[in-house]
Amino acid sequence: MKEQFKFQRRMREHQNNARSRGFINVLDIGSSKISSALVQIGDTNSDRVIPKAGLFSPSLGCRVLGLYYTGSDGVEDGEVIDPVQTSNAIKKTLHHTFRIAGRRSNEVVIGFSGLTQSSSIYTGSNELFGNQVTEKHIAKAILDSKISTSMEGREFIHAQPINFAIDHRGGIFDPRGQSGNKLTVSINAVTISTEVLECILKALTISNLNLAGLVSTAYASGLSTLVENELELGSVIVDIGHGVTNLAGFMKKHMLFTDSFNIGGQLVTSDIVEAFGVSGGFAERLKILQGGVTATTRDDKILFDAPDDRPKALKITRSDLISVIRPRVEEILEAISHSLEAFEWGVGGTQPIVFTGGGSLITGFDDLVRSKFGQGIRIGRPVQLTGYPSEKAETSFSSLVGLCILVAQPQDEVWDFDIFENQKKGNPLEKMEEILPLF
Repeated sequence: MKEQFKFQRRMREHQNNARSRGFINVLDIGSSKISSALVQIGDTNSDRVIPKAGLFSPSLGCRVLGLYYTGSDGVEDGEVIDPVQTSNAIKKTLHHTFRIAGRRSNEVVIGFSGLTQSSSIYTGSNELFGNQVTEKHIAKAILDSKISTSMEGREFIHAQPINFAIDHRGGIFDPRGQSGNKLTVSINAVTISTEVLECILKALTISNLNLAGLVSTAYASGLSTLVENELELGSVIVDIGHGVTNLAGFMKKHMLFTDSFNIGGQLVTSDIVEAFGVSGGFAERLKILQGGVTATTRDDKILFDAPDDRPKALKITRSDLISVIRPRVEEILEAISHSLEAFEWGVGGTQPIVFTGGGSLITGFDDLVRSKFGQGIRIGRPVQLTGYPSEKAETSFSSLVGLCILVAQPQDEVWDFDIFENQKKGNPLEKMEEILPLF
């Protein structure tokens, strides 16, 4: 089983080495932009204390020293398709980030928003026969889940224990010392296509970088935008990006599932281009500055002039613009609804839904989603981290901020447990209380 997670262990080793030096880089590769930040872990004194894994506290152990972003290249639907082009964009972004920070790091944790990610639940159990739970029982339950079984064409980026249960009692923080007949563990695993991963690795190799982790961007966005009650009691984060919409469900501060689909803000822009015959750049500005999803009687009188280089002048009313934007936004919301139904997640106001990402900023968007999903809706902006530029604390940078939080306070994955290396060594889960989910 050790060999099954060799790649993941190597990534974690790069991350731990960078964290021990006090600096690590995060890189969010999206369809429209590539953004990076150099993060300082703790302070730079010799007695620096690295925060433990476990509960997330955005104000602890994280300072952003430099941040920069540039347009994406070689990326489609959140996935690298041309490693050479993408590496050029990465090198440009990191050059400016390191210049601003005054230092560099060759280890990078990457946010992944591509369509090939898939979320699955693994469940394992171990008979107790009335005995108290020990580390050995927990180890056998995790091993029984078959989480380490090879998946052809897929690679794990997350595998997090999300629930322990003894008999019919679930939501146990730490099962050790409790008695029962059967111990059960549930693990949320997120995988991506091996082919897509290889393209990412090629781009990093060209850029002379070491991959120190892959993170679902929906997970990262949830960490940066959801408040304490939402993380604890249950909520959904929906990140509407340029080319892809990603979502994730949270409860007890753990991600229960994630999903993605290739409907994003770019389709709205393309619809405007097709409807009015304007350039992509003009359509994007029109969407951001004048767009909306709810028309009023005054909107018929609000006119916008198309660019002067057109052979014939064109007048566009705001009502015309809304009539193009709203159907596509409704399509995005319908896809979100279907995804939540597939995961059997409550809709209609039963669970809060937080929207973020650049696509959530269209005027009137919040009112439209409330009419679709109920009142437990809000637009989420990322928390303000120490050293993070306030002008970049926008919804379009939610996943980048979440990556900063995660490298400062990493969540342990299944491959971090020693049980996959040698079950006979000491106490394989001696730090269990630091990372067990809080169900």
